[in-house]
Amino acid sequence: MATYVLVPGAWIGGWAYAEVADLLRAEGHEVHAVTLSGLDGGGDAASIDLETHIADVVEVIGDRENVVLVGHSYAGLVITGVADRVGERLAQLVYLDSAPFENGEAMLDFTGPVPNVDGRLPYPSFEALSQDAGIDKDTYDFLSTKAVGHPYGAYAQALRISDKEPTYKRVVIACDDFRGLVATGMPRFQQFVAPAWHRVDIDTGHWPMVTAPKELAEVLHAL
Repeated sequence: MATYVLVPGAWIGGWAYAEVADLLRAEGHEVHAVTLSGLDGGGDAASIDLETHIADVVEVIGDRENVVLVGHSYAGLVITGVADRVGERLAQLVYLDSAPFENGEAMLDFTGPVPNVDGRLPYPSFEALSQDAGIDKDTYDFLSTKAVGHPYGAYAQALRISDKEPTYKRVVIACDDFRGLVATGMPRFQQFVAPAWHRVDIDTGHWPMVTAPKELAEVLHAL
């Protein structure tokens, strides 16, 4: 049985993985669904940055071994930093509709300018997310019940990592929009067709833990 550490993307907490976590636990796995600092709505957003979120996950991993570390969307940036710090404790590094970032890159380099309201990036409108991430109204409404403004500093701070060679298996779980990005031929996404990566596709939108929890749990269990 494996130990899974599930990290959510922007605006949401570990609660979004509730059904996936229950399904994995039913298979006998140990599961930790992380709520990153500030994503419970508390804390001083101005004091939270990317390094804070990396430290959050490193603390959850602790002295555990052979961890399957899963990062969704924004958390692809976080788990890249975590793997650099404690890669020897990982069995697999899983990018869930996400991709690794390079040393010196920040989330803002990928998204472009975003609003900063009292140190937080507000949860976007349905119109914005439906255009950018293919979200449907039911999923949006579910997420919006608990979604909070994301600490702006976590988007603004650049990732700092070394050039260590990975000792863990690298996995990408690609949903609808991500598969489209790979198909465009953009250089950033061509690494996922290389033998070094294990790729699994799920036919669903950008929040598979909400829209396809059974399928996602099955994919994670089978890794």
